[in-house]
Amino acid sequence: MNMLMTSVFAILLAMTFLASSTWAWFSTDLTTGTPSTIRTSSYQIKVLDGKDSVGNALKETVDQGSSLTVYHFHTESETTLAAGTYTFTVEAEGTGNGYCKVVVTTVATGGSGTEELVSFTKPIPTGATYTFDVKLNNTATVKIIPVWGSYSGEASIAVAPVSAGG
Repeated sequence: MNMLMTSVFAILLAMTFLASSTWAWFSTDLTTGTPSTIRTSSYQIKVLDGKDSVGNALKETVDQGSSLTVYHFHTESETTLAAGTYTFTVEAEGTGNGYCKVVVTTVATGGSGTEELVSFTKPIPTGATYTFDVKLNNTATVKIIPVWGSYSGEASIAVAPVSAGG
């Protein structure tokens, strides 16, 4: 009998909790008058300047699908840069923090395939600018990719310019 009373009490208690939580769920109301909005951070990189060693401006092509930017001379179909040193100035925009990933792709030694050199900038706070050099020993493409968050490694561009090819 004692066990039966304990079971009945437990069932009644569970039903009370279920009824209370159901009532609380459906009767709650916002007291502030405006709903809370959850927003994600955003982080973009705007390239303010891209020049070769003699000051010629680079043309920019933005690939909307992958949010990367390729810099080159001439036309849309000419997407490579000749050997030389190039200076880029970037500015961070948005509501979050991040850094740049710089991918330099050159034709592999021997002419078959490609080689990629990936480098990272130091963190670039929103509104700040950062200038860095990319030194190419061979024809290559340069992609500047904004990355939201913090880089867990050492910034390779803060120490030395990117150097690729040859």
